[in-house]
Amino acid sequence: MTAVLEAHGFGKRYRRRTWALRNVDLTVLAERPRLAPFRSEICSTLAVLMHCDKSAVNVKAGTNEGCDCVGEGKAIAAYAVVILLPAGQGA
Repeated sequence: MTAVLEAHGFGKRYRRRTWALRNVDLTVLAERPRLAPFRSEICSTLAVLMHCDKSAVNVKAGTNEGCDCVGEGKAIAAYAVVILLPAGQGA
């Protein structure tokens, strides 16, 4: 994720604090491993990496009910929605 943000120049703008992170919502689809035991650790790690409060990070996990490569346990999919506000517009 960090590499993708850097490739689009987001890292420089974010470090200059022209943007403020409001919320991150991450959904991970995987048949295994079960992520529930690691959810809190994942949230904490993402909060550190993105320089935000842990309360701004939400991680959900699910399965793909046996459909396609994810459902067969051959792949893992992740979807993220990030809400950014111009710095100074409240969090």
